This record gives sequence, C-alpha cells and structure tokens, in this order.
Amino acid sequence: RDFRDDTERFFADLEEGAVISIIAAPAVKTNFTDYKRLFGYLHATGVKHFYDVSFGADITTWAYLRTLQKENLRTFISQPCPAVVNYMQKYCHDILEDLITVQSPMLCTAIYLKKYLGVEERLCFLSPCIAKIWEINEPETGGFVTYSITFKKLADYLQQKGIDLHGYTEKEFDLAAHSLGEIFSLPGGLRENVHLYAENAWVKQVEGTEMAYPYLGEYSRRKKEGKSLPLVVDILSCSHGCNIGSGTTKILD
Repeated sequence: RDFRDDTERFFADLEEGAVISIIAAPAVKTNFTDYKRLFGYLHATGVKHFYDVSFGADITTWAYLRTLQKENLRTFISQPCPAVVNYMQKYCHDILEDLITVQSPMLCTAIYLKKYLGVEERLCFLSPCIAKIWEINEPETGGFVTYSITFKKLADYLQQKGIDLHGYTEKEFDLAAHSLGEIFSLPGGLRENVHLYAENAWVKQVEGTEMAYPYLGEYSRRKKEGKSLPLVVDILSCSHGCNIGSGTTKILD
C-alpha cells in the first residue's frame, strides 16, 4: 500500500513555467541534512522563494494565546495535526467546539504571505505528513496552498532522477522563524512554545495513535462529567512528532 502527493504535478507545472514558491515544514532540517542544497536544486528548477513554516508556528502560538485571552477559554484542543482534526470531524462531534479556531502553522504561513506580504505565486508545502494534502484541499482553507509534497516522495524523486544535491549552491530561507517555532515539529513542541509565555499553563501532551485517539474519548467523558480539563491539549497522531511523520524519510533504529 502506498500514498500519493503532488510531486509529479508540482514538477510538471514548474516545467511549464508556473511561478511557485516553497513553504517548508521545520522537519525539513532533520529529514534533509543538506536542505540548503535541496533548496538550491529547487531554485535552479524554477522555484522563486523559500519560506520557513516555523515562522507560521510562531504566528500560531501568538494566535493561541490571543484567542485564550480574548475568548476567555477554559480549555482547547490544538489543531496542527490534520489526522487528528479529520478524526474529530468524523467521530468527535461533541467536542468539536473545543478545537481552537486557529489555523495550523502551514496555513498561518500561507495566509500571512498571501494577505500581508502580497505574495502572488502558487505555494507548495514541503511536508512530513501524508494527511496535509487533505488539509490544503479542504474548502475552509481558502486555496492558500496549491501543492503538498512529502519528504518521502521528494527523496524518491531525487533518487529516481539521479540528482546529486552536492552539485547545487546552497539556498537559505527568505523568511525564517523568530522564536521557538522551529521546535513545533517535536513531541511537546507546542507545550514548550506555550510555556515560554505562560509558564504555569496546564498543557496536556499526547502523541501516537495508541494514545491520541483514546485520549479524545477520555477528554469527552471528563467534559461530560464536569471534571477538570487541561488548558491546552497538545496532540499529534505520530508518536515521535512531525520529524518522523507519515511522509518522512526517517525511520527509528
């Protein structure tokens, strides 16, 4: 069993002259140790700019804290993980209202680029996650991102084409993070970001399919019974965070 992403369509559109920029998940740095040369190759093939989704993670953290204060929330479930969001939309209708109304770091990056920096080209997300393609195709995301390419499929493409990244000049991000957005891809990354600004906040950290989805059931039961709930639920479907996500090149030894 395999999965599909937008790798072939992305490179085909580049060859036809489409103007495309990259927004890359922070996990790109752990999946491609020579990511700057990867950017150099992509730039040589026609990619215009490179933006770090860690910057969008900084925006997400700011928006979480602002929403907490503005709406006086007692609890909320984070939503950077599209697998968790998709599951909740299908099976957790009773707690959907606790899913915070803040977009993921990927979309916060794209929205900032489009609405505030006036970026007009298409955006492609370099992704550690199979499920992100569902997120970018959702009507509610506004079409801010056009392509989702997983690290795994991109690495396969480079190998199939016999591309040696060492032959390309290094290219750095045109826009990078300013705070702790880079660690969003780690287990507990959101917790660390929240604690930077709210040291005593109760953040429940949950990762992995064996823990995350049963916990949502427990959260629902506790809410119905009027029991205490965490201020923030930092929840990811992948047990080792996005750095070793479903669409990455990394495996555990």
